[in-house]
Amino acid sequence: QQLQSSPQHNQLDVEQAEKAKQTGNSYMSQKNYPKAVDSYTTALKICPDGPHSHVYFSNRAAALLSMKRFDEAISDSERSLALKPDYGKAYSRLGLA
Repeated sequence: QQLQSSPQHNQLDVEQAEKAKQTGNSYMSQKNYPKAVDSYTTALKICPDGPHSHVYFSNRAAALLSMKRFDEAISDSERSLALKPDYGKAYSRLGLA
């Protein structure tokens, strides 16, 4: 029974993390980079190694770049690539940092 509820719980985590990502994306479009960082951080706390976590790291790197926090952007880009080595956006953000 516990094994059956675990995937459902993980799916709920993924859904919550995706909502936090969408909130972060909205803040990015408003150029509210600190709030975007907070939203992507929330997504990562909910789902640190889920199917979309590489996107959360890369998106947070983009917000950090906009805030000129280059060392943190490099770290997040590298963490994104560690999760998904062929994720092109993470490479571009790493290059910008």
